[in-house]
Amino acid sequence: MQYKYLQIEDNPKAAESLDLLMSEYEDFIPTLISCDLNEGIKAILTHKPDLIFLDVELPNFTGFDFLTKLRQHLQELPAIIMTTAHEKYALSAVNEEILYYIIKPLDPDELFKAINKFKIKKAREKKSILLKTNKGYTFLELKDIFLIQASSNYTYFFTLNLEKILVSKTLKDYEPYLSEEFLRVHKGHIINKNFIKTFNSSKKKIQLSIPGLKDIDKSNDFILPLLDDLNEDNLIEISIGDAYLNKVKNTVLYNKI
Repeated sequence: MQYKYLQIEDNPKAAESLDLLMSEYEDFIPTLISCDLNEGIKAILTHKPDLIFLDVELPNFTGFDFLTKLRQHLQELPAIIMTTAHEKYALSAVNEEILYYIIKPLDPDELFKAINKFKIKKAREKKSILLKTNKGYTFLELKDIFLIQASSNYTYFFTLNLEKILVSKTLKDYEPYLSEEFLRVHKGHIINKNFIKTFNSSKKKIQLSIPGLKDIDKSNDFILPLLDDLNEDNLIEISIGDAYLNKVKNTVLYNKI
């Protein structure tokens, strides 16, 4: 996936420095640099960038003036990373729901955090996840995943079409890219809340009901990693880790009658 970014910046050296740092991210394409309010708005409407790097102090206007003007043209704004040499604008940036706020001169580590936050945001918006396996890349719809299970330094993804996908990364690597429908219940398990059948806080157990699972043969390769978690009713029964119990309880029972 490639993303386009655009700069609203009046300092040529700062703009050049950012482009140089961004050249390390091969999936990001620069579009245009502008320091004029109206031209900047026009450039955004023309190039439709996924990400905007917005300076705060610009000739004749501020970054916040720019956001006000941009909202007159777009109902939903692209992701905004605000750049400035002054910390005093941080609170205003938070109130404007800026994705990230970076103090100049740009720290590569801070830029990495900002880009990573942007990618997580985009992944959640797409409601899908891209997995790299030994066979290539696989896109999975998040709604089709019912369980994600750790296996040493590997991770299994289990889907509704009874597909099992093994990837060579840990649960921790994928957790930030999952939607709010997913809940970590144990150091080795993340579940999709939509498939919860029963929850027992005293026994520290949660059960998932998966369509089609009860009819599958126990010798099927798909089912092998799940055998220890299957009960007599073919529900997936998972122990809840002590460290996760309160969060699981509050999450599952929130707004329940």
